[in-house]
Amino acid sequence: MSAFMERLARYRSAKETKSGHLFGADLFDAIEEIRRYGRNDRLAPRLAEQLGSGSSAPIAVDIELWHPGDDVELARSWQEMVESSVAQLQGQILDRYVDHARGVVLLRARLGPAGVSALADIDEVATIDTVPQAPPALTSALETGIDDLPLVEPASDDSPLLTVIDSGINPSHPLLSGSVYEAITLLPQFADGADDHGHGTAVAGAATHGAAEDLLINGVIPRPFARILSIRVLDQYNNFPQNELFEHQLERAIRYAAQAGSRVINISIGDASSPLERRRATPAASVIDALARELDLVVVVPTGNIHPRDYVSNDQQGADEYAARLATSPLSVLIDPAPAALAITVGGIGQTAGIPLGERILGVADAPSAITRRGPGVARAIKPELVAPSGTMAWNPTLGFVVRSQLKRILCSHDPTALFRRDIGTSFAAPAVSRVAAAVRAENPTVKSAALTRALVLQSAAPVRLSQTKLPPGQPAEVARHARNLVGHGSPRLDAAIGSSTGRVVLVAEGALPVDFVVLYSVPLPQSFFETGGTRRITLGVSFDPLTRYRRLDYMGSRIYPYLFHGATADAIAGALLQADDQALQGSLGGLRKFRLALDPSSTASSDSANIYGIWERKTRMDPARGDAAILALRSSRRWAPENTQDRIGVALAVEHEGRDVDLHAELTARVQLPVEVTLTI
Repeated sequence: MSAFMERLARYRSAKETKSGHLFGADLFDAIEEIRRYGRNDRLAPRLAEQLGSGSSAPIAVDIELWHPGDDVELARSWQEMVESSVAQLQGQILDRYVDHARGVVLLRARLGPAGVSALADIDEVATIDTVPQAPPALTSALETGIDDLPLVEPASDDSPLLTVIDSGINPSHPLLSGSVYEAITLLPQFADGADDHGHGTAVAGAATHGAAEDLLINGVIPRPFARILSIRVLDQYNNFPQNELFEHQLERAIRYAAQAGSRVINISIGDASSPLERRRATPAASVIDALARELDLVVVVPTGNIHPRDYVSNDQQGADEYAARLATSPLSVLIDPAPAALAITVGGIGQTAGIPLGERILGVADAPSAITRRGPGVARAIKPELVAPSGTMAWNPTLGFVVRSQLKRILCSHDPTALFRRDIGTSFAAPAVSRVAAAVRAENPTVKSAALTRALVLQSAAPVRLSQTKLPPGQPAEVARHARNLVGHGSPRLDAAIGSSTGRVVLVAEGALPVDFVVLYSVPLPQSFFETGGTRRITLGVSFDPLTRYRRLDYMGSRIYPYLFHGATADAIAGALLQADDQALQGSLGGLRKFRLALDPSSTASSDSANIYGIWERKTRMDPARGDAAILALRSSRRWAPENTQDRIGVALAVEHEGRDVDLHAELTARVQLPVEVTLTI
């Protein structure tokens, strides 16, 4: 506040510069109102509505406290005061989640509506909300069963563990029984880790075998890449138990998984009534980010579901405009924990199938599903990063929005009377990506870090090309941003993630990158890049694990700017990047501009994300006078992280030449001793 008042005083006394600018105008001109933070700000709308219902029954609520920063003793005194107030109001503290390093103090309490209203007048209270509710499945009809299955091989004993934190699992399902490492619960209210709802079994089946549709069509079931560790946190209604904070349950489950040796974790659950607001981090997302960095984990989460009637009119025009409305509706934003910066967030795309004449599919195979949510994430981070089939809905001129059987996913059923059921939801898109991440670990034992695992999954993405006519109108950059908010960087490809091929060579590196450093990688270019014909392509995946801080607008403690150059010297690149501040890094970089190979998305757009993707394509031949290697430069830029901070980093870069019959793998293998050459420059 002192800093704010100091800037305000300078703003009031500032004089216009020759260019017409005032000190601080970008901040103060954007302020519409200043008022005291009060009870209406503390009470979430859904809780305020519940309090106004007239019921006097006690309710469970989540209470978030303000945190004074480094003054831990003051934070503890605030917590003790609020807990004492709960007791005085005839309430009970059910659970606590406290992390002073990240500024998080959450309490779960049960008390009467009058007591909740009284808590809303306490200055140390930031927000009070109802307990999270897991998003319900949009449909759960049991429709399909088969009498015989192809041979189902179990996962090997040394395959990696893939953890599914969900409603449990049916470990006796024929498709899963040979791959279940353990099915447990850490919550005393559940007798065991069995799935009484069905959601967890469906997710585990998709994570183990991929699309069941493909298995049934092909009649072959490949050996699973991973063993499944199932941790039950949801009850038979797919809800969170009320006596403990979801964040607490989540941390305990993640730590258990990590201790068991799992490095890939799928969390296809979230709070359907907790959308991302004001681009600040959400509580569960913050927990995931902290643990992903601490324990070196790959965490995969879905965007969450939304019904099209919530964001578009239920008529022909609404059906025609669903993608544009989905891209802009304030109701379609991500829900907790989808904004997690270090997690891979997965959205849904539809599928093409025959439906009754006159109906319209909202989301075919190359378009966003009607039920997916959209980004961006915290501080404009690109979210979702990836998409996978989730099923979708159709519009019927008579019935309105309908869910047709052929537009649903075929999933494993927990019901012993049926092997499969049909359902839709981004919950079933996320495990498709988790399966690819597990395959990377299974097929590449030398991959050590979660960062490199994520990078390899990212670089495998095949872009989903959305029709601009279906998106909100605007400048090209704005239209591209809307497209990324819906389908991210595209759909991951298993073969491209786990290794190289004759025509596509993947170069990798992993390590630790200090903040405010530049790392340079030499990228060998094949001879065919300098000859006519075909499309040259370089695809980049970079992941790192920055420090994160809950409730900070600059959520990540550092950022990375990626650049590709051809023809510039390493010294010139390192010198220019080290001298540049954030504003310069988002510009043209002066004399280096003519040497840049433009990545899409741009370095500026990518730098707000912990999972970075970029693609460069060119149909004309390159200039051999500039050399037979490009340089990939990554500039780490410190925001608020301590000066001695080092972030784990993984880099995966694919070189390919489409339309030319050349053996890139043999050529590039002969030219490099190591996958990449690395130069660190201070």
